[in-house]
Amino acid sequence: MKNAAELTTTMRRGEIIAAVVLLLLSAGIIAGAWEMPVGSAAQPGAAIFPLGLGFLLGLISLGLLLRAVRLRGEEAAEPVQIGHPQIWLTLFILFIVGLVFDWLGYLISATLLMAVLLRSYSTLRWHVVLLAAVGASIVSWLIFSQLLDASLPMGVLEPLLR
Repeated sequence: MKNAAELTTTMRRGEIIAAVVLLLLSAGIIAGAWEMPVGSAAQPGAAIFPLGLGFLLGLISLGLLLRAVRLRGEEAAEPVQIGHPQIWLTLFILFIVGLVFDWLGYLISATLLMAVLLRSYSTLRWHVVLLAAVGASIVSWLIFSQLLDASLPMGVLEPLLR
């Protein structure tokens, strides 16, 4: 059996598979958001943002599916590699962050996520990666907690930030 990083398929088949997976994800997001309060135009509820993103993802997925179905000739048969190591690393770090999010808190979890993603997808040096990850985490925490008044877990930093 081939290594996961060595699997290939055609451009057409790969895009159809990606579009179907994204459509299923979109349906799941919409179904989950449907359980939340929608609110009104004057006072939007918690479901507005995930519903909007779910519908937008669905529209983009349908566009990708339509494009894939219309592919013909050389472009449709072009081989594409699937199973890149960065994809598996991204899924792994998202899983880990999901497990430790409440315990570590938003700032440390977001910094860990950003550092791993920046390091694996860029050629930045470690000190730049860490600086950017910490900066992005602090800025996003300020936006969510201070401007949007979202309640984010502080985790192990809570005693220090009281």
